Amino acid sequence: MSYHILTVFILAPFVLRLPKGKRTFRQYLDDIGLSRMQPFIRLVLFALSCYVILALSQAAAKRRGAAVGLWGEAVDAVQPNLHGEQRAAPRPPRLVNPRDLEIFRLHTVEKKTIRELANRYDISMKRVWGICTRMRKCGIN
Repeated sequence: MSYHILTVFILAPFVLRLPKGKRTFRQYLDDIGLSRMQPFIRLVLFALSCYVILALSQAAAKRRGAAVGLWGEAVDAVQPNLHGEQRAAPRPPRLVNPRDLEIFRLHTVEKKTIRELANRYDISMKRVWGICTRMRKCGIN
């Protein structure tokens, strides 16, 4: 993953057309302080130490029993059912309004348009669309 970040630093000057004017790429690197290898080596060592700290903190959290995500947050707080705990009881199915069932039947079987059904039942077209969508999701044919 860290090599992706390094490629961004290498390719960004070419995409942004840096350096401006008649300066060479080596002069540009000298201006931003990357011509010597000392800063580069320090940056690589700093990145490696950050990675080691991240890996150690994740290992400590895992040993403690909490699953840890990529950025160190506890996955249990985000996804409590990750370890097979009991899921919440499913909601009881809602009763279907007979009018909604009739609207869905007219739309699917008799091929009435949304506009015709909205005018017929004196409701908005958005409401008719929502009724038909809900019936489809419920699996009512």
